[in-house]
Amino acid sequence: RSLNFLSACGEPKLVAGFLSAELTQAETSGIMKYIRVYDKKRGRGVRYVGSKQRIIPFIRDTIQQTYGDFSEAVVGDLFAGTACVAEMFKHEGARVLSNDYMHFSHALQVEKIQLNREPDGPLPYRELLERLNALPGQKGFFYREYTQEGTQNAEFVRNYFSADNAMRIDAIRRQIQLWLDEGTISADMFYLLAANLVEAVTRVSNTSGTYGAFLKGD
Repeated sequence: RSLNFLSACGEPKLVAGFLSAELTQAETSGIMKYIRVYDKKRGRGVRYVGSKQRIIPFIRDTIQQTYGDFSEAVVGDLFAGTACVAEMFKHEGARVLSNDYMHFSHALQVEKIQLNREPDGPLPYRELLERLNALPGQKGFFYREYTQEGTQNAEFVRNYFSADNAMRIDAIRRQIQLWLDEGTISADMFYLLAANLVEAVTRVSNTSGTYGAFLKGD
């Protein structure tokens, strides 16, 4: 899934975020705590306004009723977003062609659609996750722009993330980029880890799923 799960009352942590369409429950049972298991009924999604996550069963059933079995079909998802619909088609056996203008969506599509196994590289995926989860926080872009502490002297104070979570996001994002620039990880691994971070961020953001405004409380 993502880093150690940025938990609103805990620390942001990444958990493994890809699952081969060929893997079975038995094959993954030993590492269940690390793998984001795809649920055929509900899929798996990101808290994001406009996501079709909650209507995945309706989409699947409607297409099956009108088109029939799409296990060997070629499906195009031209505005993939969080890629939850495209992922559903993949796990139903269809060949999926997906696209989106947003860069975060590209990362999610690499994770959910393109990858069926761990990308090759000198360092194993789970070791990379462990290293990222162990990083101390750093004050960077997320801290400066999206926390109360970072924007206290700005015209508008923002409260999208706690200071601790924002600093962990900054540290993880910097390290992923550094590994890519140094050639430590491949482009596929970069996007997999970036997708993990996107998913982790949504677990601890102080929003309803859109980043146009944060939740305001007493």
